Amino acid sequence: MREGQQTAIQMTLEFFQRIGLNCSLRRTDAPITAEIDLGIRQHLLPTKREPIASLLNPRKEGPQTGNAGSPLVISEDRFECRYLIVRLPEQRASIPGIFVPAGVQLPVDPGEYEGITAGTAQESENAAQQVLIAGPYLPSPISLSHIRGKIRQYALPESLLTYFAQYFSTLPVQSQTEFFEPYLLSLGHALYGAEELSIYFRAASDESDHFRQEADALSEIAYSDKTRELLQLRYDKEEEMMNHIAEGNAEAAARIEDGPYFHSMESRAPTRVRDTKNKMVILNTLCRKGAQRAGIHPVYLDELSRRMAVKIENAATISELERLPREMIRKYCFLVQSLDTRMFTPTIRKAVNYIDEHCADPDLSLQTLAEALQMNKSYLASTFHRETNSTVISYLNALRIRRACLKLNTTADSIGEIAASVGIPNLNYFTRIFRKEKGLTPSAYRKMIRS
Repeated sequence: MREGQQTAIQMTLEFFQRIGLNCSLRRTDAPITAEIDLGIRQHLLPTKREPIASLLNPRKEGPQTGNAGSPLVISEDRFECRYLIVRLPEQRASIPGIFVPAGVQLPVDPGEYEGITAGTAQESENAAQQVLIAGPYLPSPISLSHIRGKIRQYALPESLLTYFAQYFSTLPVQSQTEFFEPYLLSLGHALYGAEELSIYFRAASDESDHFRQEADALSEIAYSDKTRELLQLRYDKEEEMMNHIAEGNAEAAARIEDGPYFHSMESRAPTRVRDTKNKMVILNTLCRKGAQRAGIHPVYLDELSRRMAVKIENAATISELERLPREMIRKYCFLVQSLDTRMFTPTIRKAVNYIDEHCADPDLSLQTLAEALQMNKSYLASTFHRETNSTVISYLNALRIRRACLKLNTTADSIGEIAASVGIPNLNYFTRIFRKEKGLTPSAYRKMIRS
């Protein structure tokens, strides 16, 4: 293999590993081991060995596009997980259409030319190839209701719901196929130098009958009573932790996270750092769901969830990751304590949500709020004050100052820029409101938190 091809393969291995995908070089006759699929086949079908070639073979039924002989493949397996597979050119059948049957003399040694192989036609079809395989990943998040539907469709034991839910929650999600296609095509050109390469997409087919034949074996998976109790206890504790977060009780939620229940999940990632990151992703989801129960607007949930996801992925060591659970729980609980809307009537909850979404608008006022909600201005003012113990303007200013505090803490933006970004373009007015809310000026606050 040429040096340029080897460099392209090495860069691809590093690229996929950096974005959280398992990636390795294998032979097509090698079994799909736990290092490749993160253990789902070993767990569900311990006596069955599926080769990597099973992810490449064209289906008799089911959606598929492109040329099945293409060296570039996106394959969806029976579990709806996707894999990126690239046949490497130094192996047999790497260049379709060039095959020399046994007994035919060539003027050159076939071994001098990549893609020219000698033997029988049958041998050529069955010859193992070396491939680069990356995955598994999901094209979209999988909900519990979808998992339950598949379990019923395939007549699988209900006890597998817990396993599937945990397994899918640890997989990366890449909903846009366009993210991978250009890279695969570029890699194909680097390996083959071809201009007309295409990607063969092999989607999952309906394997209901096949799965039902295996359901008996799946039903016999031996969960000890102790294991079943531990699984149930963990899910009960996760539910309890979400309830504590919905109450804004950080200490109670942290005690559960510190316990053995959350950390009893099987390791499925190739490194301890990646495995710990996967668990932090799950914790981030649980915290977000808990805060959602408190009626926190999705605008806030999405922003905090995104920031925590970035922190998780940017962490390079176990010690960094071990500091995140407390921080994550504390921030979600603070969000709940600040923005819990469950005690409000639907009318005022709608008003609060509107303020939350439009507080950066400097023209937002009681009048514009009443017009947007199609409510009488006086009725809105009195009802809002009765339920929140605050006027609309006081609530709006307090919210703007909270957002300003976050920006003072996390950005290098000037105080004037921050004031304008939260809806108060007048710097003097912003400083006066900030001092009223926090007891000190914005610059003094920034100096305090940075010290």
